[in-house]
Amino acid sequence: MDVRATPLVRCLRALLLAAVVVAAGSVAHVTAGGLMPGWPGLAALYAAVAAAGALVLGREASARRLVALTVGGQLVVHSALSAMAGHHATGMAMAHGPHGGMTHPGAGTGTVVPAWLGHGVEDMLAHPFMAVLHVLAATAVALWLAVGERALFSLVRLARCGARGALARAALALGLHPVVLRGVPRVVGVRRHEEGALPLLPVWSRGPARRGPPLLLLPH
Repeated sequence: MDVRATPLVRCLRALLLAAVVVAAGSVAHVTAGGLMPGWPGLAALYAAVAAAGALVLGREASARRLVALTVGGQLVVHSALSAMAGHHATGMAMAHGPHGGMTHPGAGTGTVVPAWLGHGVEDMLAHPFMAVLHVLAATAVALWLAVGERALFSLVRLARCGARGALARAALALGLHPVVLRGVPRVVGVRRHEEGALPLLPVWSRGPARRGPPLLLLPH
């Protein structure tokens, strides 16, 4: 059954997902030698991630979607923190180019890339084992969130099914016609028992039935 989340449930799920994503991205950023912005900037980043999560959490999210959101969100948060606060001074051989970019020696093309993107690529190339650990940790957290997601929407389905049954019992107690319940959405899993069709009678027996002696025996 495809259940749409109410605005309150959607916002609560988005806030929880944003907290996990921002925390994982911040840990990845700090372990890579990054600097953290002030609280206003961090709060703005959290609000932006939560708003983006609310847009894609209108319905129950599958485990694959949660893994993609968690891992991808961690990378986005790490890149955003690099753009907002930067990194500690390192001994990497980089020639800084104009306009805040950096030109990597050995590239041969003189391509200027943004500083935050260059740091992200350098972090992944310099510490591949750490990057794999971050991805695995984010995947594990996403699978844990998927378990809670299934449990939450199972409770929502049970609540809707129970509400429909309560309305039906109340209608029977008040003597209302069942037609008043037609506007209640049907829940998948609750089968509707329909009465079987009446048996067809022979053609000669479909006429009006009359009681009494045969017409031939009546006096004329």
